[in-house]
Amino acid sequence: MGDVDSHLSFSILRLIVFGIAIPGNLLIMGIIFRSRRLRKSSSNLLLAQLVFGDLFLGLAAGTRGTSNIIFTHLGISSYNKGLCLVLGTPTNLGIHLSQTTIVAVAVDRFLCVKFPLLYRKSERVESPSSVS
Repeated sequence: MGDVDSHLSFSILRLIVFGIAIPGNLLIMGIIFRSRRLRKSSSNLLLAQLVFGDLFLGLAAGTRGTSNIIFTHLGISSYNKGLCLVLGTPTNLGIHLSQTTIVAVAVDRFLCVKFPLLYRKSERVESPSSVS
């Protein structure tokens, strides 16, 4: 698996993912946080949290792709603990945040299906005329 990970095309694929993930996730996050109506729904806030986790995963893909190209060009094949920590932290944070959010989304959807009347009362929806 180490040979595939160090291949140039895999690093370029990571940079493509980075180039799509960062602006796409920032766009979604901006839309949710700029709209007061979207912020009022707990499911939309869970979506924003998932977008935040995916933003870290996109950042991790970019750093791993870039560092892999640079290290291959410089002939570096041995990494110290600090470098592994710096390169691995965004990936671990993004994965754990995404997994935790998926569990929260599953619980939210379960409550919505199991207790629909209670769920509707917990979501405070205002009329569109009073929301800017």
